Amino acid sequence: MVHINLTRLARDCELHMSEQEVDKIERRHARLDKSTDSILVMTPIFSIISFVFSLTLLAAILYALLGRKIPSRKYSIIVSRTVADIFSSVLIAAASLFANSYSASYMVLALFLYICTFGVIQLTSSHIAVIILRHISVTRPYGFQSICSIRRLSLVVGFTWCLSIMYAASYAPMTTVIVDASKEDRGIIVFSRTL
Repeated sequence: MVHINLTRLARDCELHMSEQEVDKIERRHARLDKSTDSILVMTPIFSIISFVFSLTLLAAILYALLGRKIPSRKYSIIVSRTVADIFSSVLIAAASLFANSYSASYMVLALFLYICTFGVIQLTSSHIAVIILRHISVTRPYGFQSICSIRRLSLVVGFTWCLSIMYAASYAPMTTVIVDASKEDRGIIVFSRTL
């Protein structure tokens, strides 16, 4: 595997550039940091709004489930997905608040990496499970209770969470490199070993 030390490459490029080009690049970086700072001011607000709505939805679903107003088998995947949304909202709010006090652009990249790993896998696998549940309930209405037992649905929910966490964990070394560029050499070696 070919490895490029980006810090050394940046220093070498800076030595071969004129003073005006270096100033131009620094102004561009400052503008980029300013724009990511404005994005990060809004991110905790949207995360808190998402957290409140997800918590409200979870409370409404649990109230309906406990009152036996909706079938528990069909809504178990929805409860799992809503809990994942609450988890994501809290993580995104915490990370964006952390980014406001440290490096904004690196934290934005780490959040995008989280959303592209855990969020996408959790959402996709939840949708697939809901589609399969719906298909079974329509095509086999009399056998639905026996096919989709609470135990099987619990296994599906557990598998969805394990798959999402393992997929996100496989990219964890890349996240440490994004957040802290000084760990670049170690992170790429660990990341290449996980693949």
